[in-house]
Amino acid sequence: MRHIGFRMRFLIAFCCALALVLGPEPAVAQRRPAMATLLEETRHEIGVPGMAASIWRRGRAVEAAAGERALGSGVAVAAGDPFHIGSIAKPFAATLAARLVERGLLSWSDTVGARLGPSIEVAQAYRGVTLADLLAHRGGIGASPHPDEEARLAGIRDLPGQRLAAARLMLNAPPAGAPERTYLYSNYSYLVAAAMMERATGRAFEDLLRDEVLAPLRLTSAGFGAPGRGTSFAVPWGHSPRGPIPPNAPSADNAAFMRPAGGLHMSMADLARFGADQIGGAGRLLAPDSYRMLQGPVARGRAIGWPLAPGGELFHDGTNLRWFALLRVFPEERLVIAIAANSTGAEIERTRRALWALSDRLRRLP
Repeated sequence: MRHIGFRMRFLIAFCCALALVLGPEPAVAQRRPAMATLLEETRHEIGVPGMAASIWRRGRAVEAAAGERALGSGVAVAAGDPFHIGSIAKPFAATLAARLVERGLLSWSDTVGARLGPSIEVAQAYRGVTLADLLAHRGGIGASPHPDEEARLAGIRDLPGQRLAAARLMLNAPPAGAPERTYLYSNYSYLVAAAMMERATGRAFEDLLRDEVLAPLRLTSAGFGAPGRGTSFAVPWGHSPRGPIPPNAPSADNAAFMRPAGGLHMSMADLARFGADQIGGAGRLLAPDSYRMLQGPVARGRAIGWPLAPGGELFHDGTNLRWFALLRVFPEERLVIAIAANSTGAEIERTRRALWALSDRLRRLP
């Protein structure tokens, strides 16, 4: 009996010591219902069917969800459901570029003329624009599609071919701003950067991103385009003002060749995990110099792939007009907040303000 008592005391002491090492699990668990309540309040405020969020703080993550996967479906959103993240795909594309630079397949100073010039015509104004310029929105490339885009891309089936053809159109249109000097937010800058990556490697952007970023970070919920298939409610659907949109509908997402600028989906836990890696919290995908390159100020409060806020915060939000998502990364606090909704609500700017306000409230949770 003494022997059994000693073993029991040892076990209790060991469990207590382990609890001290692992930290206050109950506090993390108690955060989930508070998060769910805040999500439900925000969901009603902006009029969206469903929402999800994840908080990653110093190595610990907690997720919550509210609402339904499609309006009127009666199927509840689960915390691990994938949501379309819109333009938050841009930091992913920039991180892919950093991986290729580290491998010696590209350089930040590689120019459009040198990388794409042998394959397509490039106007003189764009020939000196670098990969870093493109990813910092300093390429001078317009934000609107070329008027001939739809006709010129109609007969091209493979996505790298479509991207190269679209790049040719944009790189022979008059600059919308002074290349290499003027900040001009442009999805097409990322399309041209992706075309450079594809020409340098001989591989499609989607395969590169999967192998170089998504798989190493174990972002298993991540994929391209709108999440889900068919007509089941296995995952959330996006919504237009008219109602839910099946994931295989043509209007469910932007054109597939624009994925480098905004064609990714994933769970909020995976999105937060990506943000955590940017502060060295979940795997260190890149060398320290690469993180410094991505996160250093370039122009007008922007880094490569990221806008910057005072205090070193990295952030990006995004929408394809069917979903809305927000990612905030606080390196000094070792904190990441990821939020998404499966609709833009009644008015996009109102939804943006509400998600930012929600993120501030989530940041203050104990």
